[in-house]
Amino acid sequence: MSNMGLELALKQLGIPFARAKVGDRYVLEKMQEKGWRIGR
Repeated sequence: MSNMGLELALKQLGIPFARAKVGDRYVLEKMQEKGWRIGR
């Protein structure tokens, strides 16, 4: 869970950001959609 402040700070640093519905399932779906991974 995050707020607009985090989103803006990441944008200024050039770090990608995406919003997902609440719940592990939706976070996983968004990560797969974006091709993002945690760790190596």
